[in-house]
Amino acid sequence: MGDHKADINVGGTQAYLVVPSELAETILAEGYIARQRPAVPGHVDRAKAVRGMLKGQQDKGRKSKVLEIHGVPPEWIKVAPSGEGCMIETPDKKDGKPWLQPQYLRTGQALMVRGATDFLGKGCMFCGSEEFLDNSVRGKIGDAEFVGEAYLCSPCSNPPCIDKMIARSKRLDEGPTMILYHKTSKVVAESVKTQCKGKMIRGDFFDKAGAAGGGIYAGHTARECSWKYEALGAETRTLKLRCQMGNALECPYSYQPAGVESNEMLKHLLNHPDGPYDSVILDRAARPGISPKFPLPDAPVRGTRIEDVAIGEALHPGYEFVFYTWDQIEVIGEVDEDPVPKGFDKEQKGGVWVRKS
Repeated sequence: MGDHKADINVGGTQAYLVVPSELAETILAEGYIARQRPAVPGHVDRAKAVRGMLKGQQDKGRKSKVLEIHGVPPEWIKVAPSGEGCMIETPDKKDGKPWLQPQYLRTGQALMVRGATDFLGKGCMFCGSEEFLDNSVRGKIGDAEFVGEAYLCSPCSNPPCIDKMIARSKRLDEGPTMILYHKTSKVVAESVKTQCKGKMIRGDFFDKAGAAGGGIYAGHTARECSWKYEALGAETRTLKLRCQMGNALECPYSYQPAGVESNEMLKHLLNHPDGPYDSVILDRAARPGISPKFPLPDAPVRGTRIEDVAIGEALHPGYEFVFYTWDQIEVIGEVDEDPVPKGFDKEQKGGVWVRKS
C-alpha cells in the first residue's frame, strides 16, 4: 500500500470514518476499534465512505454519521489495496485489535451553529411537514448524517424525502466536480480553517446575499475573484475549492426568483419545476440585451484577463458559481492572488467594458 499523506481540506481533515449513528458518541469518547480489519478504514469522500460501510450491512437504510480523522501521524495513512480510500495503520491496540484513540476523531460540526429561529416552524424542504423532522440535528453546520446512501440535507425521515435525498447524493457523485476559487479576508480564511474545520458557510448566515441569494459564491479562476470579494480594505486570501456541481441551473447575470427568501434558495432549487437543481451558474456578462452563453466555456474565459485581449475588445467579468450547502465543497488550499496587472485600464463603450490601454 502506498502512502496517503495529503489532508482532505484546510481544516486538517485527513480521512472520513463512517460509523452507525447510535455508536457515534461512544466512539468519539472511547476511540474506534477495527474488529474485523487489520487497520482502521478511512476514505477521502464521504459518500463513498458511506457506501463502503453499507456493503457490510444487512440494513441498507441504516443511519450513520461521518466522523473526521485528524492529527494522525502521516506515516500511519496508507492507500487501501482496492485503490479506494485509505487504511489507518495505528500501532495502538485495544482488545488485541487496531485502535484509533479518541484524540484523532471529531465530528465535522463547525463551532458556529444556526439559531433555532432559522428553522423552527419551517417544515422539511421536500415535503413541507415537520412531522418527520429531527430538530436535534438541525442547525449543526458540517455535521454529516446519512440514512442509507442519503446525506440528510433535510433531517427528515419521511420515505419519499429520503428517496429524493438519495437521488441528490447520486447527482452530486455522478455530476461534474470543478476546481473553483473564493476570495475573502484573512480573518475569514483563518475561521474556515479553525472554526469551520475546512468548510464553507452560506452568506445568509452572515446576513449577506449575492446575485443568486444567500449562497457560497466562487469564481472560475483566482483573477475573477478580484472584483467579486467584499472584504474591501482588509488583508485577503484566495481559497481553492473542490466543488460538486450536481445539476446546475444556468442563468444570466443574476437569479432572484420572485417570492423566494434569500435563505431558502436550496429549497427552491430542489423543488424547481424544471429541476431539481443543486447549484447555480451565472454568466455575469449576460445583462439586458446580451444573452447568456452556455455550455460553460473552459477557464480562463476570453476577456477575463485584460492583458490577453486587444485594446477596444470587450472584457468579460466571468462566470459565477453558487452553492447553498456546505457538503458540496471542500476547501483544499490557498493560492496566490492574481490581481489585474498595473498599466491595464478599461472603459465603458455602449454599456460594455472594453480594454482601454
